[in-house]
Amino acid sequence: MDVTQYITNIKYYRGILEISCFLPRRQWARDTKITIRTKHIQNAIPEEYELLEILKQDTISNSSSLGYAEHGLWAFKVKKKPSRKKPTQKEKVTEPEPEPVVEPEPEPEPVVEEPPVLEIVEEVQEKAPAPVRKKTSTKRSIRGRMSKIAKNSKTKEK
Repeated sequence: MDVTQYITNIKYYRGILEISCFLPRRQWARDTKITIRTKHIQNAIPEEYELLEILKQDTISNSSSLGYAEHGLWAFKVKKKPSRKKPTQKEKVTEPEPEPVVEPEPEPEPVVEEPPVLEIVEEVQEKAPAPVRKKTSTKRSIRGRMSKIAKNSKTKEK
């Protein structure tokens, strides 16, 4: 039986491993009855711990007819196994022989020609945008329409 799906919390503190587990009640009679005992939890202890002693035992079930609770707590005295990592060997790094330093020949400084000022001014004047005529508003507000009518009537009178 895979108990790991019902384990809610695993705590390790000073050589004591506490495992809490929750098993929800079954809804229908066709659901199987599940009972989790200490032997199931022992099999679920992570491999990094070595079991020394059982401090607290419990039994839980998903059926109320069996008389067990839905949640339980197990406590074990454990010892952490030493990690078996292979020692990494540092590779010897051989330094390459330094290549002879060749000094590059100095490059001649480029001659900077100043552009004529008159040509730039003429180009700017040619590329200047034409003045944009302001468009009249197309808003439907009364103030806008009234001011437009007033302007048109003044220009017609003259």
